[in-house]
Amino acid sequence: MKIQFINVGANKMSWTANIPKLDHDSLYAEVKSSGALYSQCIDFTYSEKDNVGDILVGQIREVGTFKVVQEQ
Repeated sequence: MKIQFINVGANKMSWTANIPKLDHDSLYAEVKSSGALYSQCIDFTYSEKDNVGDILVGQIREVGTFKVVQEQ
């Protein structure tokens, strides 16, 4: 599935990536491989209604968003 990452991290990086499925491990791997975040404590929230989610560090601080732009 195609995911658009928006304004991630201190440098506000944005990119689009294909991930195998919408789960924590796939999102985490993509964010880490991009170099946008160095933290090990990265979490994600997701609204199925809006197809949009938040990227969180330390479970409370929002550091970016992501959007599903194409489902499999």
